[in-house]
Amino acid sequence: MTEDIFIGFKREPQNLEVILRREGYTEKEKVGEFTVYTQKNDSWPQLFVCNPNLIKHRAKYWDVLGVNVVLELAINYHPADGSSNEVQRLSKIIIKELKGIAYDKNFEKFKQ
Repeated sequence: MTEDIFIGFKREPQNLEVILRREGYTEKEKVGEFTVYTQKNDSWPQLFVCNPNLIKHRAKYWDVLGVNVVLELAINYHPADGSSNEVQRLSKIIIKELKGIAYDKNFEKFKQ
């Protein structure tokens, strides 16, 4: 079973792709409104970037939280395979450098 962390940005992050590349993630493919990023060895976590305002169920998620965001980065991972450490590391960098706010799928603030 996979878990998700959702990082929202109130303003368009200027260096998101630069930071993702620096941290070892490259664009794998585009799926609908999502751009998918993975590490070179295609391991977990996988990252999904979208404008949540263009996707009804993603916009609704942020509406429930009462947060207006222009971009979302979802980090999808398997807790049992050891990718939790990478999620902690990566989310901490992104939140700090790009001023993101993070929540889990249960609408709880993500604790780093």
